[in-house]
Amino acid sequence: MKPKFTVKVYRAEEGGYWAECAELPGCFTQGETIPEVRKNAREAISLYIETLAERAAHPHSSAHRGRPVTELRFELAAA
Repeated sequence: MKPKFTVKVYRAEEGGYWAECAELPGCFTQGETIPEVRKNAREAISLYIETLAERAAHPHSSAHRGRPVTELRFELAAA
């Protein structure tokens, strides 16, 4: 059985759409049309899962360099 994912699609303020996968935190995409968002979401989900598999296969890769030293929180100034 293939896994199923829920993709929530929103209107972007600047036009077009953006979307997030409910089951995969941080998995986002965008597109000008709903069909484009669907296509991009499939690709984003595939890449997300591929990245998870790579991290599992290489837990000590450069992506995992130990515990963070600190956490930064800030807002960007309006342009």
